[in-house]
Amino acid sequence: MAKKRQKETEVREVVVNKPKRVQDTVLADGSRSIKELLAPSSILLSDDGDTMKIDEQYVETMVMAGIRPNTSMGWLNDLYNYPGDMDTAVYIEPVDERIAIDELTKKISQYETALAIDREKGSVKNNTRNQAILNELYAQRARLEQSHENMFLVEILCNLFNRDRRGLGK
Repeated sequence: MAKKRQKETEVREVVVNKPKRVQDTVLADGSRSIKELLAPSSILLSDDGDTMKIDEQYVETMVMAGIRPNTSMGWLNDLYNYPGDMDTAVYIEPVDERIAIDELTKKISQYETALAIDREKGSVKNNTRNQAILNELYAQRARLEQSHENMFLVEILCNLFNRDRRGLGK
């Protein structure tokens, strides 16, 4: 029985001598941490705030958000044909029908007010354009109310990369 007790004390002594934190062994080995592996060596923000320089590359971030009533073929061709590297994320989210109708009603009242103010002033400068937009808003609201269409919120996020700042998508 005396021999068994000696073995137990030896095991306890080995456990006490091990380092208490895992970081102690990592730092002692000279290994890099995850932060050091993933983080760039430098980030510089331009004076105008439009671009960043990360390591040796310039980066420009573009955000396009909104509800487009209609799109045509190739409306993002300039973005897709960008010659440098690009990271893109596209978020498409359906808009609640009631919220969409309320937003269209607000827009309609804004254009009706603008038309009324222009009539009072006697200005005919933007009447035809505002009237055309107003007619399209009425038609779009009617299509939503009758469930012929759905509305979506589209958000496109892009990071454009280039070694030369002039090569970014300005």
